[in-house]
Amino acid sequence: MSENNSTETQEKPAAAEPSAPAAKQAAGEGKNLMFGIAGVIVAFAIVIGINLIGPSVPGRIDFTENKRHTLSEGTKTILDRLDTEVQIKFYVSTGSDEKIPSIFLNRVRDIGNLLREYKREADDFIKVQKINPQPDTEEEYNAQLAGIARTQFSDRSEAYYGIAVSCLDQTQALPAIAGISEEQFEYHLTRAISQV
Repeated sequence: MSENNSTETQEKPAAAEPSAPAAKQAAGEGKNLMFGIAGVIVAFAIVIGINLIGPSVPGRIDFTENKRHTLSEGTKTILDRLDTEVQIKFYVSTGSDEKIPSIFLNRVRDIGNLLREYKREADDFIKVQKINPQPDTEEEYNAQLAGIARTQFSDRSEAYYGIAVSCLDQTQALPAIAGISEEQFEYHLTRAISQV
């Protein structure tokens, strides 16, 4: 029995202490984790800062290849020469009874952005209104009076989708925006402004 007790009472080896290189590695991983968290916090702060400051900075950056969101020099020249207020009324049906097909919604947004660029470039000489003419209303009557009629789309729906440009007692209409290519839209709008 004494032999069995001796084997049972033998000391178990103590847990090995971590070596110096392993301790340094663990400390390094802790530092990397802290730097990673700090990096995420800094990036988050930058994004929030840009979103807070961005809207107050005039203009925008156009990264498109052909600068399709930037006004041409010819348009800027015409807008800089304005000395009388020009009103641009963007008639677009967005109601539940009449509305433009969903494939045109991005174009409506792009036109709205372009009109803001016109307004920004011309200071106080361009006034822009987006109007949703409902059937049998004064807005519908004014749209028709300006030369804007309902546009029939390929899905057989009808809706208002046009622009009237007016200055004093003259009005030029772009009654069928759907038929004007995106590349030619600025030209047609600027031409209408120069003719009123």
